[in-house]
Amino acid sequence: MPSTHLLSFAALGLLVALVGCTPQASVEGDQPLDTPAQVEPERLEQDEPDGEERPTDAEPQEVLSACESSERGQTQTIVQAQTGALGGGDFELAYSYATPGFQSAVSLEQFAGLIAASYQPLLGSADLEFGNCLIDQSATRVALDVVVRTTQGEALGLRYVLLDTEEGWRVDGASDFRLVGTPA
Repeated sequence: MPSTHLLSFAALGLLVALVGCTPQASVEGDQPLDTPAQVEPERLEQDEPDGEERPTDAEPQEVLSACESSERGQTQTIVQAQTGALGGGDFELAYSYATPGFQSAVSLEQFAGLIAASYQPLLGSADLEFGNCLIDQSATRVALDVVVRTTQGEALGLRYVLLDTEEGWRVDGASDFRLVGTPA
């Protein structure tokens, strides 16, 4: 993906995160992220009920498929490392796991502010449970569903977007948290 597209994607992701316009984590239509295993890899394009395709001005949607075990393992490792750094208060280390495009659009100080404002549960001790891992056809972008279990017993779902960069897999953004479970 050209660097201009990466920068645009990172800026758009930051804008969405800052204004809170992502009411739920979703890659495939508007399905809620109730559990990490709910989203099934499928063709994103939907056939019309009458069998005719409607013309659209939007870019064609791509086909996502389940990640291979190596991609799943590598992306989970990056998310765990970034989350561990955030849990330890090391914003600089956590920032190093972001894509170059994200880093060029968002300063370290902005990143720290964004995490403190929107992803505060990651700043404490939390357990991660990984759900679906979906990869695009070019094998350069992954959507990884994660449930964060806080020490208060809440289960918060979010979807990470990771890109395969020259440095390996890096975090390009994450959806807003969505409560998917509460303490019994």
